[in-house]
Amino acid sequence: MRGDSEKLKRFNMVVVPSAGRSLYNVVVSYHFLYAAAAVLAVVLCVNALLLTGYIGARGRAGVFGAANAEESVEELNRKAEELSVELEQVKEIGQRIQDKTGISVEPDMTERSNEEGYDGLSSRWSGSDGADYAALRMRELDAEVESRKQALLTAERRIEKKLEKFAGVPSISPVRNGEVSSGFGYRVHPITGSWEFHEGIDIRGDYTMPIYATADGVVEFSDWRHGYGKAVGIDHENGYFTMYAHNSRNLVREGERVRKGQIIGYVGGTGSTTGTHVHYEVHFDGRLQNPVKFLRVDPRDLDKF
Repeated sequence: MRGDSEKLKRFNMVVVPSAGRSLYNVVVSYHFLYAAAAVLAVVLCVNALLLTGYIGARGRAGVFGAANAEESVEELNRKAEELSVELEQVKEIGQRIQDKTGISVEPDMTERSNEEGYDGLSSRWSGSDGADYAALRMRELDAEVESRKQALLTAERRIEKKLEKFAGVPSISPVRNGEVSSGFGYRVHPITGSWEFHEGIDIRGDYTMPIYATADGVVEFSDWRHGYGKAVGIDHENGYFTMYAHNSRNLVREGERVRKGQIIGYVGGTGSTTGTHVHYEVHFDGRLQNPVKFLRVDPRDLDKF
Protein backbone atom coordinates (compact mmCIF):
# COMPACT_ATOMS: atom_id res chain seq x y z
CA MET A 1 0.00 0.00 0.00
CA ARG A 2 2.79 2.32 0.90
CA GLY A 3 4.38 1.83 -2.52
CA ASP A 4 1.10 2.71 -4.16
CA SER A 5 0.77 5.79 -1.94
CA GLU A 6 4.22 6.98 -2.92
CA LYS A 7 3.37 6.49 -6.58
CA LEU A 8 0.28 8.70 -6.18
CA LYS A 9 2.45 11.54 -4.85
CA ARG A 10 4.49 11.59 -8.05
CA PHE A 11 3.83 11.88 -11.76
CA ASN A 12 5.82 11.17 -14.86
CA MET A 13 6.76 13.80 -17.46
CA VAL A 14 7.71 12.48 -20.88
CA VAL A 15 10.38 14.67 -22.46
CA VAL A 16 10.52 14.63 -26.26
CA PRO A 17 14.03 15.67 -27.39
CA SER A 18 15.07 16.80 -30.88
CA ALA A 19 14.97 14.34 -33.75
CA GLY A 20 17.33 11.39 -33.56
CA ARG A 21 17.30 11.09 -29.79
CA SER A 22 15.24 8.71 -27.62
CA LEU A 23 12.42 9.71 -25.27
CA TYR A 24 12.98 9.83 -21.52
CA ASN A 25 10.84 10.21 -18.45
CA VAL A 26 11.19 12.76 -15.63
CA VAL A 27 9.58 11.84 -12.34
CA VAL A 28 8.31 14.91 -10.45
CA SER A 29 6.83 14.82 -6.98
CA TYR A 30 3.76 16.82 -6.05
CA HIS A 31 5.74 18.50 -3.23
CA PHE A 32 8.17 19.87 -5.79
CA LEU A 33 5.33 21.03 -7.98
CA TYR A 34 3.65 22.83 -5.05
CA ALA A 35 6.93 24.49 -4.11
CA ALA A 36 7.55 25.60 -7.70
CA ALA A 37 4.02 26.99 -7.93
CA ALA A 38 4.49 28.90 -4.68
CA VAL A 39 7.76 30.39 -5.91
CA LEU A 40 6.13 31.38 -9.21
CA ALA A 41 3.24 32.98 -7.33
CA VAL A 42 5.66 35.00 -5.20
CA VAL A 43 7.56 36.13 -8.30
CA LEU A 44 4.33 37.20 -10.00
CA CYS A 45 3.21 39.10 -6.90
CA VAL A 46 6.53 40.92 -6.66
CA ASN A 47 6.41 41.82 -10.34
CA ALA A 48 2.84 43.04 -9.95
CA LEU A 49 3.82 45.22 -7.00
CA LEU A 50 6.78 46.65 -8.89
CA LEU A 51 4.62 47.40 -11.93
CA THR A 52 1.95 49.02 -9.77
CA GLY A 53 4.58 51.15 -8.04
CA TYR A 54 6.06 52.20 -11.38
CA ILE A 55 2.68 53.16 -12.78
CA GLY A 56 1.86 55.05 -9.58
CA ALA A 57 5.17 56.87 -9.71
CA ARG A 58 4.55 57.86 -13.32
CA GLY A 59 1.11 59.06 -12.38
CA ARG A 60 2.41 61.08 -9.44
CA ALA A 61 5.15 62.50 -11.66
CA GLY A 62 2.50 63.54 -14.15
CA VAL A 63 0.47 65.23 -11.41
CA PHE A 64 3.53 66.95 -10.02
CA GLY A 65 4.60 67.94 -13.55
CA ALA A 66 1.18 69.46 -14.17
CA ALA A 67 1.36 71.27 -10.84
CA ASN A 68 4.81 72.59 -11.69
CA ALA A 69 3.57 73.66 -15.11
CA GLU A 70 0.73 75.54 -13.41
CA GLU A 71 3.22 77.23 -11.11
CA SER A 72 5.37 78.11 -14.14
CA VAL A 73 2.41 79.72 -15.89
CA GLU A 74 1.55 81.68 -12.74
CA GLU A 75 5.16 82.83 -12.50
CA LEU A 76 5.10 83.88 -16.15
CA ASN A 77 1.91 85.82 -15.55
CA ARG A 78 3.54 87.59 -12.63
CA LYS A 79 6.58 88.38 -14.76
CA ALA A 80 4.25 89.63 -17.49
CA GLU A 81 2.78 92.15 -15.06
CA GLU A 82 6.26 93.32 -14.09
CA LEU A 83 7.26 93.55 -17.73
CA SER A 84 4.14 95.55 -18.46
CA VAL A 85 5.27 98.10 -15.86
CA GLU A 86 8.74 98.17 -17.45
CA LEU A 87 7.20 98.82 -20.86
CA GLU A 88 5.14 101.68 -19.46
CA GLN A 89 8.34 103.20 -18.08
CA VAL A 90 9.93 102.89 -21.52
CA LYS A 91 6.92 104.62 -23.05
CA GLU A 92 7.07 107.43 -20.50
CA ILE A 93 10.79 107.98 -21.13
CA GLY A 94 10.17 108.06 -24.88
CA GLN A 95 7.31 110.51 -24.40
CA ARG A 96 9.49 112.81 -22.26
CA ILE A 97 12.14 112.82 -24.96
CA GLN A 98 9.54 113.54 -27.62
CA ASP A 99 8.04 116.36 -25.55
CA LYS A 100 11.45 117.99 -25.10
CA THR A 101 12.80 117.57 -28.61
CA GLY A 102 9.94 116.68 -30.90
CA ILE A 103 11.79 113.47 -31.76
CA SER A 104 9.98 110.16 -31.41
CA VAL A 105 12.30 107.54 -29.90
CA GLU A 106 11.72 104.09 -31.42
CA PRO A 107 7.97 103.74 -30.82
CA ASP A 108 7.88 100.37 -32.62
CA MET A 109 9.73 98.73 -29.75
CA THR A 110 6.84 98.88 -27.31
CA GLU A 111 4.28 98.12 -29.99
CA ARG A 112 6.17 95.02 -31.07
CA SER A 113 6.57 93.88 -27.49
CA ASN A 114 2.84 94.25 -26.90
CA GLU A 115 2.01 92.34 -30.08
CA GLU A 116 4.41 89.52 -29.27
CA GLY A 117 3.70 89.93 -25.60
CA TYR A 118 2.78 87.73 -22.78
CA ASP A 119 -0.99 87.72 -22.63
CA GLY A 120 -1.03 84.81 -25.06
CA LEU A 121 1.82 82.75 -23.70
CA SER A 122 -0.26 80.33 -21.64
CA SER A 123 -2.83 79.90 -24.40
CA ARG A 124 -0.42 79.37 -27.27
CA TRP A 125 1.89 76.99 -25.40
CA SER A 126 0.91 74.50 -22.72
CA GLY A 127 2.66 71.87 -20.64
CA SER A 128 6.19 71.87 -19.32
CA ASP A 129 7.75 72.29 -22.78
CA GLY A 130 5.57 75.30 -23.48
CA ALA A 131 6.37 76.78 -20.08
CA ASP A 132 10.10 76.32 -20.70
CA TYR A 133 9.86 78.01 -24.08
CA ALA A 134 7.75 80.83 -22.70
CA ALA A 135 10.18 81.32 -19.83
CA LEU A 136 13.10 81.52 -22.26
CA ARG A 137 11.27 84.04 -24.42
CA MET A 138 10.33 85.99 -21.32
CA ARG A 139 13.95 86.22 -20.22
CA GLU A 140 15.06 87.34 -23.67
CA LEU A 141 12.44 90.07 -23.92
CA ASP A 142 12.98 91.09 -20.31
CA ALA A 143 16.66 91.63 -21.11
CA GLU A 144 15.73 93.52 -24.28
CA VAL A 145 13.36 95.83 -22.44
CA GLU A 146 15.95 96.57 -19.76
CA SER A 147 18.59 97.25 -22.42
CA ARG A 148 16.24 99.51 -24.36
CA LYS A 149 15.22 101.36 -21.21
CA GLN A 150 18.85 102.03 -20.31
CA ALA A 151 19.49 103.23 -23.87
CA LEU A 152 16.55 105.60 -23.60
CA LEU A 153 17.76 106.92 -20.26
CA THR A 154 21.19 107.53 -21.78
CA ALA A 155 19.59 109.29 -24.75
CA GLU A 156 17.49 111.39 -22.40
CA ARG A 157 20.57 112.51 -20.45
CA ARG A 158 22.38 113.41 -23.67
CA ILE A 159 19.39 115.35 -24.93
CA GLU A 160 19.07 117.18 -21.61
CA LYS A 161 22.70 118.26 -21.96
CA LYS A 162 21.95 119.46 -25.48
CA LEU A 163 18.93 121.34 -24.23
CA GLU A 164 21.07 123.00 -21.57
CA LYS A 165 23.41 124.07 -24.35
CA PHE A 166 20.43 125.12 -26.45
CA ALA A 167 19.18 127.36 -23.65
CA GLY A 168 22.26 129.53 -24.17
CA VAL A 169 21.89 129.75 -27.96
CA PRO A 170 19.71 132.58 -29.37
CA SER A 171 16.75 130.77 -30.87
CA ILE A 172 13.63 132.95 -30.64
CA SER A 173 12.58 136.35 -31.88
CA PRO A 174 12.99 139.19 -29.37
CA VAL A 175 9.56 140.47 -30.44
CA ARG A 176 6.69 138.07 -30.91
CA ASN A 177 5.09 138.22 -34.35
CA GLY A 178 7.41 141.08 -35.23
CA GLU A 179 8.36 141.72 -38.86
CA VAL A 180 11.90 142.38 -40.02
CA SER A 181 11.83 145.90 -41.45
CA SER A 182 15.56 146.19 -42.22
CA GLY A 183 17.93 143.30 -42.82
CA PHE A 184 21.53 142.45 -41.95
CA GLY A 185 24.31 143.85 -44.17
CA TYR A 186 24.94 146.90 -46.30
CA ARG A 187 22.08 149.35 -46.75
CA VAL A 188 21.30 153.01 -47.18
CA HIS A 189 21.08 154.48 -43.71
CA PRO A 190 17.50 155.77 -43.18
CA ILE A 191 18.69 158.98 -41.48
CA THR A 192 22.09 159.87 -43.00
CA GLY A 193 21.38 158.43 -46.45
CA SER A 194 24.90 156.94 -46.58
CA TRP A 195 25.83 153.41 -47.62
CA GLU A 196 26.58 151.66 -44.36
CA PHE A 197 26.82 148.18 -42.95
CA HIS A 198 23.84 147.33 -40.76
CA GLU A 199 25.21 145.17 -37.94
CA GLY A 200 21.88 143.67 -36.97
CA ILE A 201 18.26 143.59 -38.04
CA ASP A 202 15.37 145.88 -37.21
CA ILE A 203 12.18 144.19 -36.00
CA ARG A 204 9.06 146.31 -36.17
CA GLY A 205 6.84 146.42 -33.08
CA ASP A 206 4.26 148.58 -31.41
CA TYR A 207 5.34 150.93 -28.68
CA THR A 208 5.80 149.15 -25.29
CA MET A 209 5.52 145.67 -26.78
CA PRO A 210 7.62 143.25 -24.67
CA ILE A 211 11.19 142.49 -25.68
CA TYR A 212 12.34 138.96 -24.79
CA ALA A 213 15.79 137.64 -24.04
CA THR A 214 16.54 135.20 -26.85
CA ALA A 215 18.76 132.94 -24.70
CA ASP A 216 19.91 132.39 -21.11
CA GLY A 217 22.72 134.64 -19.99
CA VAL A 218 23.99 137.50 -17.83
CA VAL A 219 23.22 141.16 -18.53
CA GLU A 220 26.46 142.85 -19.56
CA PHE A 221 24.97 146.31 -19.83
CA SER A 222 21.60 148.01 -19.51
CA ASP A 223 21.97 151.71 -20.23
CA TRP A 224 21.99 154.43 -22.84
CA ARG A 225 24.18 153.84 -25.89
CA HIS A 226 25.11 156.49 -28.46
CA GLY A 227 22.89 156.08 -31.50
CA TYR A 228 21.13 153.06 -29.98
CA GLY A 229 19.27 154.85 -27.21
CA LYS A 230 18.25 152.57 -24.34
CA ALA A 231 19.88 149.20 -24.93
CA VAL A 232 20.48 145.85 -23.25
CA GLY A 233 23.46 143.60 -23.95
CA ILE A 234 23.48 139.97 -22.78
CA ASP A 235 26.50 137.69 -22.52
CA HIS A 236 25.32 134.10 -23.00
CA GLU A 237 28.56 132.67 -21.60
CA ASN A 238 29.15 130.34 -24.54
CA GLY A 239 30.58 132.72 -27.11
CA TYR A 240 27.22 134.25 -27.97
CA PHE A 241 26.30 137.86 -27.25
CA THR A 242 23.06 139.66 -28.14
CA MET A 243 22.00 143.31 -28.08
CA TYR A 244 18.52 144.86 -28.04
CA ALA A 245 18.35 148.61 -28.76
CA HIS A 246 16.03 151.64 -29.19
CA ASN A 247 13.99 150.42 -26.19
CA SER A 248 11.43 152.60 -24.49
CA ARG A 249 12.32 151.03 -21.15
CA ASN A 250 14.82 148.50 -19.80
CA LEU A 251 13.68 146.08 -17.08
CA VAL A 252 17.00 144.41 -16.21
CA ARG A 253 20.24 145.58 -14.64
CA GLU A 254 23.89 144.86 -15.26
CA GLY A 255 24.96 141.53 -13.72
CA GLU A 256 21.44 140.14 -13.59
CA ARG A 257 20.96 136.58 -14.82
CA VAL A 258 18.14 136.18 -17.31
CA ARG A 259 16.39 133.23 -18.91
CA LYS A 260 15.36 132.64 -22.50
CA GLY A 261 11.91 134.16 -23.02
CA GLN A 262 12.20 136.56 -20.07
CA ILE A 263 10.95 140.11 -20.68
CA ILE A 264 13.95 142.45 -20.51
CA GLY A 265 12.37 145.68 -21.81
CA TYR A 266 9.81 147.27 -24.10
CA VAL A 267 9.83 148.36 -27.72
CA GLY A 268 10.47 152.07 -28.25
CA GLY A 269 12.08 154.63 -30.51
CA THR A 270 14.98 155.99 -28.47
CA GLY A 271 18.28 156.91 -30.14
CA SER A 272 18.71 157.42 -33.87
CA THR A 273 15.59 155.90 -35.37
CA THR A 274 12.70 156.72 -37.64
CA GLY A 275 10.09 154.54 -35.92
CA THR A 276 9.38 152.10 -33.12
CA HIS A 277 11.36 148.90 -33.49
CA VAL A 278 14.07 146.77 -31.89
CA HIS A 279 17.56 146.78 -33.31
CA TYR A 280 18.74 143.22 -32.67
CA GLU A 281 22.33 142.02 -32.95
CA VAL A 282 23.90 138.56 -32.54
CA HIS A 283 27.65 138.04 -32.05
CA PHE A 284 29.58 134.79 -31.77
CA ASP A 285 33.17 134.81 -30.56
CA GLY A 286 33.27 138.53 -31.33
CA ARG A 287 32.06 138.14 -34.93
CA LEU A 288 28.77 139.53 -36.19
CA GLN A 289 26.15 136.97 -37.24
CA ASN A 290 23.02 137.38 -39.33
CA PRO A 291 20.30 137.42 -36.64
CA VAL A 292 17.65 136.14 -39.06
CA LYS A 293 18.90 132.56 -38.80
CA PHE A 294 18.49 132.74 -35.00
CA LEU A 295 14.87 133.90 -34.95
CA ARG A 296 13.42 130.38 -35.01
CA VAL A 297 15.80 127.56 -34.16
CA ASP A 298 14.61 123.99 -33.67
CA PRO A 299 16.44 122.06 -30.91
CA ARG A 300 17.10 119.31 -33.44
CA ASP A 301 19.20 121.78 -35.44
CA LEU A 302 21.41 122.66 -32.48
CA ASP A 303 24.47 120.97 -34.00
CA LYS A 304 24.43 123.60 -36.76
CA PHE A 305 25.27 126.33 -34.25
